[in-house]
Amino acid sequence: MATFVSSEKTFVSHPGFCMCLLGQTWYNAGKKDHDLARSVGAMWTVIYIAPTSQQAERVRLRMTEEGFLVKVKKARGAKEQYEILIPESELDEAQEVLRDILHSSLS
Repeated sequence: MATFVSSEKTFVSHPGFCMCLLGQTWYNAGKKDHDLARSVGAMWTVIYIAPTSQQAERVRLRMTEEGFLVKVKKARGAKEQYEILIPESELDEAQEVLRDILHSSLS
């Protein structure tokens, strides 16, 4: 279980649920709050470097559809390469999903 504090809310997140504290009342957090709770304080790690912006966007969309938080940023010093980042805590599961995504796009 992890606790995260944003500027306005406190979250308690555990696989399968997320609660949000507003004032003195706990609420079931909606998807947007759950995603915020997962990303606050997260250490982001590069899981893949895409050779084009189009491929980066395809990977981002597929990973997001699978339930992962995903960031895309232009790689430093590269003309046309894009880093796909995910929270470090999701690395093992995300690598398996990415492998499937890349394998299916090559088939």
